[in-house]
Amino acid sequence: MIIIKLQGGLGNQMFQYAFGSILAKKSRTKLLLDTSFFNNTEKKPGYTPRAFELESFKNDYDFATKKDVISFERLSLLNRIKKRCGLKYPIKYIENFSKYNPELLSFKKDVCLQGYFQSYKYFVGYEDLVKKLFSFNIDLLSDSNKKILQTIKETNSISIHVRRGDYVEDKVTNAYHGVCNLEYYLEALKQLERRYDNLILFFFSDDIDWVKKKLNPYDDRTEEEIKKKKSKFIS
Repeated sequence: MIIIKLQGGLGNQMFQYAFGSILAKKSRTKLLLDTSFFNNTEKKPGYTPRAFELESFKNDYDFATKKDVISFERLSLLNRIKKRCGLKYPIKYIENFSKYNPELLSFKKDVCLQGYFQSYKYFVGYEDLVKKLFSFNIDLLSDSNKKILQTIKETNSISIHVRRGDYVEDKVTNAYHGVCNLEYYLEALKQLERRYDNLILFFFSDDIDWVKKKLNPYDDRTEEEIKKKKSKFIS
């Protein structure tokens, strides 16, 4: 089996699940998800509590038990003998840097993985698999989200994600990641409207009030400019 520890928000979980799925496919073995990270619900500097969010996709998930995870940390007598003899035994791998490591793709079954695995190179050749993994179950969408989806399909739409939340409020997280300033977003909007007409701008954010206050493109434009470009702001 292959176990991968999920951690972070939805984006991080998608990277981890996709990477684990590729290894499981290559080894023709089962992928188990270690979700123990989400048991910690206490907010502290540098740590934002998260929840398992992959249920939005049309997949059947198998979850690792505590016993499964421990089996990689405390080797059985047989596996300790295998390790000493240089034979294959269950290993636990913790990613200690974020760069692409091609050796990881050679891992076979009986490995427990912890990391982010965010290089696109891990997924080259497996694009169809990744797309299949992250297909949405449309039936689970609310009526309002179904209307938004229909609008996105029928119009010249652009989605804009604005991450704030802990990136702004948590000093440790802010020092590590930082945030894009207001001028960055305003210039990006100007660039989009110079190139395209009749845009529908969809904003997604964990601080939607800030977006409405700071980024509504109608705020600093004349009626003539608005009519000329015909852009619409949706958040």
